[in-house]
Amino acid sequence: MNGNVDIFIGAYKDFVPRVTNDAYKIIVGNHDISVDSSLKVIKCGSKDDVLDDRFYSEIYMLKWVADNVELKKYVGYCHYRKYFSFMDNIPDLDEIFESRDVVAASPIKQKYKVIGNYSLCHNVDDLLLAGEIIRDEYPEYSSSYINVMKSNQMFPYNMFIMKKEDFIEYINFICGVLESYVNRVGTDIEGRILSNKDKYLEKRLKNNNTVEYQYRIGGYLAERLTNVFMHKRFNIARTYKVIITENKVNDKENEKRIGETGKCIEDEGKSDFNACKDNDGNG
Repeated sequence: MNGNVDIFIGAYKDFVPRVTNDAYKIIVGNHDISVDSSLKVIKCGSKDDVLDDRFYSEIYMLKWVADNVELKKYVGYCHYRKYFSFMDNIPDLDEIFESRDVVAASPIKQKYKVIGNYSLCHNVDDLLLAGEIIRDEYPEYSSSYINVMKSNQMFPYNMFIMKKEDFIEYINFICGVLESYVNRVGTDIEGRILSNKDKYLEKRLKNNNTVEYQYRIGGYLAERLTNVFMHKRFNIARTYKVIITENKVNDKENEKRIGETGKCIEDEGKSDFNACKDNDGNG
């Protein structure tokens, strides 16, 4: 049943996976890590890349996967400490995709709209620039970008399972926008942050006020762009809660937590993108 899917686990530090199903593959960027697991580990990227996963986060590895791995019928992604609630018991995806377009993490409802929530943690100019790039280069996504920005709910963590062809379109869209972003602002990301300290390093959430944290601009943008892509391309998602497993706090409590920045607005089940689309069906 699981021979038709690879679910890639992104990692940048030593960890012990909480899954053992060999449908999971661990992908690592320009980091040397130790993984206590029999799961396959795939080293992605090149030391020569000016910007790597420290900027692009998981998108860096997923682009490498798209270009270098023979993809199966379905392609999924989760994190070294965030998993879909089905864990090793991967559902029958052929059955799911008979009536659903994508598998996603249960959406979270935030106090502020997506664009307002971003401004609390990051430099909102970056997200606005992404919108300009979409308007100029991907106009078919413009109305979906607007709809996502004004919503107070989002699908978190860049977690998904898609059909292979949708994944290829997804990675091309995300990387296209991020590459255009870099072309416009340059590759000196640290210099950009330090030149705009008031926008990057003086946020309300104090834990975010470091260059290392803010350097992951590409990853933070990608999480919002993933929502734009799904809003445009899909109609109905099969959603699963997210299990967060980490050692920063009590493990038993963490394994019960659902989301970090909001609350689930629905249990596992269906999420209808059409409810957020215009009457003509466009995002």
